[in-house]
Amino acid sequence: MVRSLGTVEFLAAPRRRRTAWLAICVATLTFIIPAGAITNGELDGNRHPAVVLLLMEVNGQPAFRCSGTLLSPTVLLTAGHCAGAPGEFSGMRVFTESDVQNGDNNYPFAGPNSVEAVTWSAHPLYNPDAFFLHDVGVVVLQNPGVKLKRGSYGVLPKKDELDSLQPRSSTVFTSVGTAFSESTRRSRRPRGYECSRNRT
Repeated sequence: MVRSLGTVEFLAAPRRRRTAWLAICVATLTFIIPAGAITNGELDGNRHPAVVLLLMEVNGQPAFRCSGTLLSPTVLLTAGHCAGAPGEFSGMRVFTESDVQNGDNNYPFAGPNSVEAVTWSAHPLYNPDAFFLHDVGVVVLQNPGVKLKRGSYGVLPKKDELDSLQPRSSTVFTSVGTAFSESTRRSRRPRGYECSRNRT
């Protein structure tokens, strides 16, 4: 009988016990991990026009989606894993409507209310095996890019500006990005959402 889950005893356990233990671990993680996910956001409308849907292609075919924030008409800030490694993506484009599903576009292909990317790059120190470090990327869009009203583009903080913040229970952080609702999962068409309001 196995009394310990130490390495030697666990490896020596009968195959059925190891399989059962692995199944329990996987089932536990299946229930725990989604608990922290952001779900059931609300349609954002035009409250955050600088937040757009970024679609990445592999071998000329739509493959992945991310959110990004326009810093100017042609510069988009996104995650490093969305910009990818050199050569990982064959093309990218942004969709400018907050409700892509019901918008005037040709999603997931080029067309109205989309702008093609000309270059993209992840931070030079980004490593997918340590994705929580340096996970930032930049996408440069074709001219004229995405024209927004003055003051609507995202603004990066100055160096060390956030270090002085003292989070309190009254501090509100709004996370905005693209998501899928139940209806959009079936149609595979994303919608813009205000994903959460978290107090930090």
